[in-house]
Amino acid sequence: MMILKKSSPIKHGKLIAMVVALMTAMTLALIYQDTQSPPHEDDYVVGVFSDNSQNHSEIESRYELLRNSILDTSDEESVRNSIDWFFQNSHQEIAVLLSSEVLRYKGHGQQDADGTRTIQTLTQWLLDHKDDDNDGIYGWGLIRSTRTFGREATNPAFHEYAIEIVQVLEALMNAADTNALSQKTKDEIRELAVELAVQWSTQYWSQNPDGGGFYWYSTAETDAIECVNISSIMAGIFSRVLSECGSSFSESEYVTVLDRINRTMYAVIAGAHQKDDVIFWGYSTQSKQINDVVHVGFIIEGMENYRRYINQVSIPWDSEELLSLLTRCYDRNAGVLLDYPPQLNLEYQVEARLFSCGEILLLLEDTNDSLSQGVISFIDKKYQCWDKQIGGYVDPTIYGYSTSELAFVLRGLASYLFA
Repeated sequence: MMILKKSSPIKHGKLIAMVVALMTAMTLALIYQDTQSPPHEDDYVVGVFSDNSQNHSEIESRYELLRNSILDTSDEESVRNSIDWFFQNSHQEIAVLLSSEVLRYKGHGQQDADGTRTIQTLTQWLLDHKDDDNDGIYGWGLIRSTRTFGREATNPAFHEYAIEIVQVLEALMNAADTNALSQKTKDEIRELAVELAVQWSTQYWSQNPDGGGFYWYSTAETDAIECVNISSIMAGIFSRVLSECGSSFSESEYVTVLDRINRTMYAVIAGAHQKDDVIFWGYSTQSKQINDVVHVGFIIEGMENYRRYINQVSIPWDSEELLSLLTRCYDRNAGVLLDYPPQLNLEYQVEARLFSCGEILLLLEDTNDSLSQGVISFIDKKYQCWDKQIGGYVDPTIYGYSTSELAFVLRGLASYLFA
């Protein structure tokens, strides 16, 4: 197992607090701007990794087969029945499913009545389930009690986890960016997003001695642990909330949330390690194992959202460099997606999970047909999660993968086809 050496982290200055304060002050004039026009998506430019010749229609047929095995969209009751069946692990799988449907809906010109109904139903379900543990704290989580970081104590069922909140907020804000929802529902999403940004930036965030900081893994004090993929993706979604919902914050709330986001991004950047030309992060302060593809994807999502919406802390890697951290995990000769960069020679190297396959497809969008098709071919060979012989619902108890994994794959395919 690779041990992260103290000498390898990329250093940052001791003036973080002063710099963050200065940047925060500079933004006060923008506090009450309702929205900022986000820049264009960064162009991801990656090399050719595969000679696979699957065409667009073949991939779309796989997407439709998987979607139809998950969702019956014939009417609202059927959509709700589909949700009841698919909700087997956590709220995250429903959120990722909603994000997938939004991509499809926008790809069809937002004229699809079937898509409108499905987005409305999925959105309302997530809003209705924002406090399933009835503790008065809004958030989403796992349906079972869970231990984290090897500790003996367990978090109860539906305990609020950061990654669940990120995925749900992302999905709700994506849905609010369509014509499928009423203004009342959009306002409810906006209010909820602001409340969560303030709550997590004041109650579930900690400052490091060097001036950086991190968002907690969950609302439990025992989960006040620096986990870089969580911090990055949390900072990214709150960057979007600040940008799109700026006038809904008080002045002090806005300044506080912005300060936490900037300090968090400093810490994410400072926590990077490098071996040769490979950049990587340890999973957390409690673990020396590095992040696999899906969790590096979360880090990249957070950085790109931060760069798009706030961009006050300079990220030393451009979008192409960040995406290469994932694309180099694809072995074009073997047609296999690995979970870690092969250049690191890790003893725990494995072939990628479906989570990782879906995440890399999400981030690639349609920018590299050969690589995306290579990943889809890998799914074909290893998982066959859209087997035409299945008929009806894909049964994860038979095929050995969860509904959460299927949701990640569906969203990844939707990103490739419709983004």
